Amino acid sequence: MVTQIGHTVVGTASDGESAVEEVIAKDPDVVLIDVQGPELDGIETTRRIMEEHGVPVVVLSSLPDQEYAVRAAEAGAFGYLQKPISPSDLIPALAVAIERFRDWVETHEELNQLKDTLETRKAAEQAKGIIMQRLQLPEAQAYAHLREKCRNQQKTMKQASLDIIDAEHAFLDQLSKEPPSRMRPRWTSDDQRQRPHDR
Repeated sequence: MVTQIGHTVVGTASDGESAVEEVIAKDPDVVLIDVQGPELDGIETTRRIMEEHGVPVVVLSSLPDQEYAVRAAEAGAFGYLQKPISPSDLIPALAVAIERFRDWVETHEELNQLKDTLETRKAAEQAKGIIMQRLQLPEAQAYAHLREKCRNQQKTMKQASLDIIDAEHAFLDQLSKEPPSRMRPRWTSDDQRQRPHDR
């Protein structure tokens, strides 16, 4: 039916583990998975595929139980069809799954960019604080120093900041491993008069 409606089948699998391997190897545009399968069922297979190699998945089921549809959605499926299936069911289901997946990818890319921006800002603030303390610089000069480090070393703000933070942690760790120095007495046995309790 997939070929009849104009698509190409790039691979098939008889069980969930093989399906995951096939998806990773062939990177299809969309995947059809039966909810009932040996060893690894369709729900768990969908979850594995989304974790290891995200592609739009449409789950097929002969079971009328709505619970499977909910579980499939929670596992990351982008479509759910109940058997028997006709071409009129399959055509829109595949198109919707692919489009929803594209929207999902765009949303996640935006979220990842936002997350990276926040992580960069947090690391830069921490690195700037370290520079201010170590070099006794005001905030503006410390930030200028950090930006200069980025240019000179051709690193991003995030990487340059993390380098400074890592170096600071390494320095503090080294200090904590060194034995504390013993306090030397301020007087000697030849000068008993300098003992504090004799004053």
